[in-house]
Amino acid sequence: MFLCVLVCGADVAGHCGVSSPCVLLCCVSAGCFSVSWSAVLMWGLAATQFFYSTGHLPTFASIQWNSAFVGLSEVHAGHLAPALLVTLNTFSSQILFAVSCPLLLLWPLVCETTKAGKRGRRAGEGEDGEEAVMEMRLRENPDRFSTALLQLGARYLFIHGAQLLASVCAAAILRRHLMVWKIFAPKFIFEASGFAVTSVCVLLGLALVMRVDSAVSDWFKRLIPDHSR
Repeated sequence: MFLCVLVCGADVAGHCGVSSPCVLLCCVSAGCFSVSWSAVLMWGLAATQFFYSTGHLPTFASIQWNSAFVGLSEVHAGHLAPALLVTLNTFSSQILFAVSCPLLLLWPLVCETTKAGKRGRRAGEGEDGEEAVMEMRLRENPDRFSTALLQLGARYLFIHGAQLLASVCAAAILRRHLMVWKIFAPKFIFEASGFAVTSVCVLLGLALVMRVDSAVSDWFKRLIPDHSR
């Protein structure tokens, strides 16, 4: 629901005459790609919100053990498959948002390309040059794109690291609390596990985008041999 509100807000901003509904997500000017802290923060908070909205809680009693039997018979040959299913069910929000984190950098380019095309059709004359520039901007600045991609991943991990640090501080300060082993310690364990899963998935998402970018770059080099990337 949080993500739906964010998307609807961007759509309303576009209909209300705001210069670009993607201003919040990315600043794209003169080949400079940068996702704002506010967008990354909302993306991280959306991952946390989806964790709770899917019925999960940072307690061991709330783990959905029934997910270990989804698609499998009641008798398991080992414990690897059930453990993997429980992990995927518990941290599905962190996995999905971490893998799709590079979309925060790519979406504004697609959005501006679409808006440029609509303006050209309304004007009845060629703004094809502007649309082509938006499509080719990633090819013109590959180093800056890679830097912005790594910066995006670092910012996303920083936000989740801050949440983990807050959980560590809460567990340390309230270590003598009556409910420390029921609330604060499980919260710390879930935050640490979620941060580990998020880190791995962010690296996988960045590696996938870089692999696709490298493949497209090689294709452009074969298509236009006289122009290097």
